[in-house]
Amino acid sequence: MCRRKYRNHNLIAGNEETANFSEELAAVKIKQKWGYFNQKSLIKITPFQFDSANEFKQGLAGVRIKDKWGYINSAGVWVWQPTQ
Repeated sequence: MCRRKYRNHNLIAGNEETANFSEELAAVKIKQKWGYFNQKSLIKITPFQFDSANEFKQGLAGVRIKDKWGYINSAGVWVWQPTQ
């Protein structure tokens, strides 16, 4: 996933890193954990629990917790629980 700073990254106070928007959401890293926010700078998927977070594609995003990967939908619901 592209880890370039989003040009308006100051919209989310305290963020460490922000990815590009994909399907109206962008991953943001705060306090070493990833979550997602929308284009109005509203946090959409909480808590910030992911160690890595990919962009959304076809309604799903790959996310990692510790060494296990899974997929969530745009509401933050697991559609594929984390596995190795």
